[in-house]
Amino acid sequence: MEKRVVVVIMAMVLWMEVYLCLSTGKKAQPVLIKSASLYRAMACPNEKEAGMQQQDNLADSLNDLFTSVSNMVKSELQGTSNQLELLEKMNVRVSEEYKGFGDVASGLRVYVEKLKGKSGNFEEYVHQIEEIEKQVTEFEAVISVLDKYVSLLESKVKFVYQQQQHPPPT
Repeated sequence: MEKRVVVVIMAMVLWMEVYLCLSTGKKAQPVLIKSASLYRAMACPNEKEAGMQQQDNLADSLNDLFTSVSNMVKSELQGTSNQLELLEKMNVRVSEEYKGFGDVASGLRVYVEKLKGKSGNFEEYVHQIEEIEKQVTEFEAVISVLDKYVSLLESKVKFVYQQQQHPPPT
């Protein structure tokens, strides 16, 4: 794109130099002719040296040049315009997509808040379960102590019962 702009500017300056040469009738070397492969060396034609036919050919060539340059610039601008329209359409599409994501995120936020409310209700039950578990652990400890005590009493009762059944010899 930058090279095209430079070429267009060079062509316009060259045209202006040639136009000034034709309108003033002076010979001058164009400043912008840099490469023989791109432009042939041009000398400003003098009215005495060149006929009207050459001036008409030059004017036609310059007219064709500017028409071509104009078409190229229009094409470049149309291409840029098309790219901007495409970018605008893409932006609209992406904004619609993100709007959908926003709706989903909003729905998820409401769902999470409901879950937090429900989990808050469960906190009370979890606390009650922890209390019951603590009491069960304490009861197990008491039952273990009672079981040992009952075992001790049972052994004493057996011992006494055996002594009554079989008294020791005297």
